[in-house]
Amino acid sequence: MNADRGPAASGARLLGDDYQHLLTWLHAAQLVHRDPRVTRVELEKHDAGNVDDLVVHRRDEPTLYHQVKFTTQPGDALSAEWFTDVGSGTTSPLQRFNRSFEKLTVNGTPPEMVLHTNRLPAANDPILSCLDGTSELLVPKLRRTTPGSAAGKVRSLWAQHLGISEEALLTMLGSLRIRAAQASLNDLQDRCRWVMDAVGMIATLDAVDKGMLAARRWVQTGVRDVLSDTITQLIEDLQLRSTEPLATVLIQAIDHDLWPETATVAVDWVDGFKGELPPERRETTAPELWMERFSPELHQAATHVRGLGFKRVRIDGAFRLATAIHAGYVFSDVRGFRVSVPGRSGDGGWTGDIAADGSRLNPTITRTDHEVGQGHELAVGLNVSGDLTAAVLRHLRNTSTPVEHLTVLSLPTVARDALADPMEVRGWAETVTDELRALAEYSWPRIHLFFYGPRAAGVLLGHHWNRMPPTQLWDDLGPGRGYAPAFEFPAT
Repeated sequence: MNADRGPAASGARLLGDDYQHLLTWLHAAQLVHRDPRVTRVELEKHDAGNVDDLVVHRRDEPTLYHQVKFTTQPGDALSAEWFTDVGSGTTSPLQRFNRSFEKLTVNGTPPEMVLHTNRLPAANDPILSCLDGTSELLVPKLRRTTPGSAAGKVRSLWAQHLGISEEALLTMLGSLRIRAAQASLNDLQDRCRWVMDAVGMIATLDAVDKGMLAARRWVQTGVRDVLSDTITQLIEDLQLRSTEPLATVLIQAIDHDLWPETATVAVDWVDGFKGELPPERRETTAPELWMERFSPELHQAATHVRGLGFKRVRIDGAFRLATAIHAGYVFSDVRGFRVSVPGRSGDGGWTGDIAADGSRLNPTITRTDHEVGQGHELAVGLNVSGDLTAAVLRHLRNTSTPVEHLTVLSLPTVARDALADPMEVRGWAETVTDELRALAEYSWPRIHLFFYGPRAAGVLLGHHWNRMPPTQLWDDLGPGRGYAPAFEFPAT
């Protein structure tokens, strides 16, 4: 047996089918949301041209057309030539997408089309190099290429292939999202769980499989329209109803999410950070963004979630530690929320109501004090995953921050996995909260808080924040670069 031959052709086809059925279930489950954005789902729509696999009708947004193209040879790359290759047919994929675009544009409103493929973009392909990883569009990057460049020459060839102007080509491409080898079946399953949680369904992997199989049966039995009544009946038939729904609040601070529409509410702050890549996005483009934009938007998200009747909230996304603490504060225990946070690896290991009543493993916390002598305020460092003492002292002295001394609260063993499970996260948050409240009894005019630990612990710390003086949160700027002020808390 040759283990390097890859999946059989039939296996790859089944993978593509599973992907399509999961994608269908992802959107169909949203039909019974408390505030539904999806109003109808169509399967294999006969008059949608090349984007007929899944048609999603949305409230106040253009209809979304999906085409799933899984290859039986996953090593085959997605290239400019793939789009213009007629193959054994009579038209190329690019021609079919253009015909669909022309057919589905109504009263000047273009459709939104998405190509899903398991192909990887070809390395150094002049056209695919213009694909934006965030918008999943070739424009505006392709528009900006010069006629004499490699991409500009292929752009001209594509326009000739379609028999249209380059401007008309770019207009069509502005409606075609290319999702190439970005979302796996595991990603889709995870997002199905988000939606199922939010609409009050059991959200186990087994329940996700039941939804996927239901979508497969719709295709097999010729169901073409899926409405909210379809899903309501399915929930009863499959016994999928849960006791209490769970909202997902998606915070896109340092990176965009592939499926933001699956969250109950999402905020997008990526453009407010310096840097082209997520690891580089540590400092905001303007310091006032923390309190003038980010904090109000997160409070608006809380108001929206509360208005929908949710009390249980999952906080997820790509964000750093000050944001984790602030998110827990906005969705706090005193405001009646219960928070859930995924584990460090994103595998759901810590998912659950970590703020709810449950077993706790309270650790021993050691305290060390370091004189600074630059003012009358207090700096507090929290050591979980590593020791920040030297870096914080250096930062305080370099910036003349007006603090009297730095108090560091540490676990007995400081390491990346120092808090290994929800019991330890709960216990740490409870113990540190007690220590901070004891420090607050000294009536410090202001606290400066520095944290080095897992974001689940940060969220839960903020979730229990109460009876504290005004506090400034600080975010790490990277090795040797110090810290930048982030969110501020008023006295509570």
